[in-house]
Amino acid sequence: MVTEAIIIIILIAVISGVFLREKRYDYAKSTGVLLIMPLAYLFGFALSRPIATLKQVERIDVILVAIIIGLMISCILLGLRCISIKQKKLKLAYLIVNGAFIGIISLIFIYDTLTLLVK
Repeated sequence: MVTEAIIIIILIAVISGVFLREKRYDYAKSTGVLLIMPLAYLFGFALSRPIATLKQVERIDVILVAIIIGLMISCILLGLRCISIKQKKLKLAYLIVNGAFIGIISLIFIYDTLTLLVK
């Protein structure tokens, strides 16, 4: 799942880059919120071995905590970003689409991490 997370980060970064190039800074900020979940998964995966050896916990626990922290940060930033949207329909659409993306990707990362426990 690490490869998939890297690809997601690259795709969202390219989309944000296109928005920045077109001087649509609000759009770039709005898509930047979507980068947090894959980045949290990668950080959790990368730091799981050193933290697990230092704290005497399982690697899976460290990855799951990183995913949950990334989910919390994403939701907070999603709400804060939503404040600047004036139109009610656009605000609702933004919350539904981005919230669904963040929720689904976090469930996929959690499921993938829990399957490591079974192996």
